Amino acid sequence: MRQEPQTQDSEQDSKQPAASPPPYSFDPGPSPAQGRDSNWKTVADAKLGGCALHQKLGQQDMCVTLRSDVKTEIINPDVDWEAHLFVYGNVPRLMREGFHFSEANVRTECSHFILDENEIPGYARSRGWIFGRIYHLMDVSRRGRRHWNAILVVYARKTSVLSKIRLHHLSLDKVYRVTAFNEKSQEIYGYESACPANSFNAIYNDKPLEGWWPWPRKTSD
Repeated sequence: MRQEPQTQDSEQDSKQPAASPPPYSFDPGPSPAQGRDSNWKTVADAKLGGCALHQKLGQQDMCVTLRSDVKTEIINPDVDWEAHLFVYGNVPRLMREGFHFSEANVRTECSHFILDENEIPGYARSRGWIFGRIYHLMDVSRRGRRHWNAILVVYARKTSVLSKIRLHHLSLDKVYRVTAFNEKSQEIYGYESACPANSFNAIYNDKPLEGWWPWPRKTSD
């Protein structure tokens, strides 16, 4: 089942097919996240009316869960933080082209901290998290067409941990779980670091994917 960022109180829990996945409106414009010298934020504000995530907090299309230590129980004090990346976009396209993000995608003017424990979702409080940091991310072409939006929520027990968090601290070896859904909210991709053998992809089967898709990965020769 899909999850709603910040508001849900329940716990978050083989070859390429011949048929093509669902079509999407192709935008040939390059992604500005590939180069930090891009004025993509100005383009986005001018053509898209600012950060769309202020209005779009519904069901996500993809969710990436990360932990500072994926091999340790979440209630262990050695786990400094837990992060959830809620992505809104065309999942088949993100599989084909790879899903990438960096500091260049962050809408810094939309970022903020949650310092009131009562504003932390119940499932996060049950794991001992009492503070949060919110990032809004967006990827648009230089023509102003939005490729995807995302909300990154990082939880910790100390604000000092959150203040030092940078996106480059997030890496594939810290991915605990990834899920993705189709337009009917049916799960089409699943991965969990504790049981990688149970991973699945309903669209591309075992085709290696790039970026933040932890399974399957290309094997070294």
